[in-house]
Amino acid sequence: MPEQYVPCDTVVGVIAGRDAIYLDTFQYSPDAASITMAGTINGNLCSRNTDRTRWFAYTLVLHGVFAFKMTEIDVGGWRGRSSFDEVVNSSWLADLRARDDTHKLSSRHKHYYIMTYDQVFDTITKSYELSVATEA
Repeated sequence: MPEQYVPCDTVVGVIAGRDAIYLDTFQYSPDAASITMAGTINGNLCSRNTDRTRWFAYTLVLHGVFAFKMTEIDVGGWRGRSSFDEVVNSSWLADLRARDDTHKLSSRHKHYYIMTYDQVFDTITKSYELSVATEA
């Protein structure tokens, strides 16, 4: 089956567009196997923005991180259907599973594609938590 990029339905709906997610901070915690990303989201590029908020502050925490890679957007390009997709039938995840002799990858691990204004992130992680707040 071919890979499919499926937009994640977040608390602000589907987030789409190069100008949608701005990344201010990125922190990887190997002990917790987590990534924390924070910045702003352009509310005009969110499908569920009923009060027409212009900007949202966000924190995205990825839990159970098994692998990640970052590519500069001008080289990585836009492969997804939105700025935050789950990659279904991921060839990268399938390759990692085939080489996982220690059985560290569980059925809960998924491949997520996150496109920010300047970077593209691919992650293999168990879950994510996105929180947003209206910018002051």
